[in-house]
Amino acid sequence: MNKIKFLFIDLFNKKPFKFILKNTFGLITKCKNGFSYSIEYDNNSDFWIHKKDDEIICVDDIPNYSISIDRLLHTTNSYFFKHYSIKENDVIIDIGAGIGDDVFAIKKHNSDKKFSLYAFEAHPKTYEKLNYLVTNNSYNNVYIYQKAVVDVPKNIYISETENHSANRINENAKGYKVEGITLDNFVESNDIQTINFIKFNIEGAERDALKGMHKALSITKNIVVACHDKLAPYYNNDPHFITFDFVKNLLLEHDFTILEVEESLYHITIYASKN
Repeated sequence: MNKIKFLFIDLFNKKPFKFILKNTFGLITKCKNGFSYSIEYDNNSDFWIHKKDDEIICVDDIPNYSISIDRLLHTTNSYFFKHYSIKENDVIIDIGAGIGDDVFAIKKHNSDKKFSLYAFEAHPKTYEKLNYLVTNNSYNNVYIYQKAVVDVPKNIYISETENHSANRINENAKGYKVEGITLDNFVESNDIQTINFIKFNIEGAERDALKGMHKALSITKNIVVACHDKLAPYYNNDPHFITFDFVKNLLLEHDFTILEVEESLYHITIYASKN
């Protein structure tokens, strides 16, 4: 079924025929998720917009009738927030925000709370979708940055793949040029005194990012890091992806308690806390 769906998308995801996708997938979406759901096409940005009532759920390059609020909330809350619940006046940092699925879920699930969310997404095209979501949903206290979090301030490059979640940074002038900042400099320049929760999902770049956040870790209470060791065999055992031992040891050095290590098909996720 998925193969047929993506063949259909490839065939009609061209400007003269996008109305066919909009009407077809829009109807399927309403049948699957309810008539308050819709799929729209923004001609100016060339984005597909997934909505429930007037709230944007997701912004992507293709229409996807599988997207639903329940699915997004469950995915984010059961994975990143297994051991921590956001509280009033928290400071949350999302490193590797992607197109904003987790930003949406965090805001939706905690709509009764006031907190600050700082989200970083390095890839310019992915950032455009994140920006569209945040801007058009009129999110308060959500601050987004098209920057990479790295070990020392420098320019880096990020790859361009069909799957936005598989893009990775490099220093070999391959892909888009992006400004790299350290989280230590960021928290200092923004006068952040406490970080209640950090979420990491940056395709193997977590080692370098953590090297540039010793001060930030000292004021962080809870952290979740998706390590990508299991991707190494798909990239000729590239050591870039082998980060689990480094991440675990660094967190222990900064007085974190490891709450859980969870293995999935592609990730080894570390949950840690100082509470």
